Amino acid sequence: MIHEVQASPRARRREANLERILETALDVVAREGLEGLQMARLAAAVDYTPGALYRYVESKDALVALLVTRTLGQVEAALGAAEAGVPARATPLTRVAALVAAYRGFVRGAPHRFGLLAIAMAEPRILVGDGDHMRATAAAVVAAMTPLAAALDAAVAGE
Repeated sequence: MIHEVQASPRARRREANLERILETALDVVAREGLEGLQMARLAAAVDYTPGALYRYVESKDALVALLVTRTLGQVEAALGAAEAGVPARATPLTRVAALVAAYRGFVRGAPHRFGLLAIAMAEPRILVGDGDHMRATAAAVVAAMTPLAAALDAAVAGE
């Protein structure tokens, strides 16, 4: 018998607090752009001191990276679900259409999250300067977009 390890109450509270911080940060970005996302203001918005906020995220770079990677993980999940629903015998263009429809569904269903991605991709300056966070964000982009890239490659190749 496999037993699922349950998170402690403290770990569940920490995760809930982190989710509240991330949702508040996402709301700030949706209203004010990345320029409006300031750690002191975010701390006040979630009723923490700035020092307490830094126990959850180590820097603004870490916060932006976490927001983007989590959002890309949601995109990846949406595309993965769409791909799983495409019959094996479907044409490559059918697969592309299903993935594009899933992406459009994500955009419609999570406009703030899509807005974050749009801002992050359109910004001419480097948003995440820390190397570890930059690599994690880049890996999330690749993971999220790989199903679509593979489907487009297959469609071009006429497979």
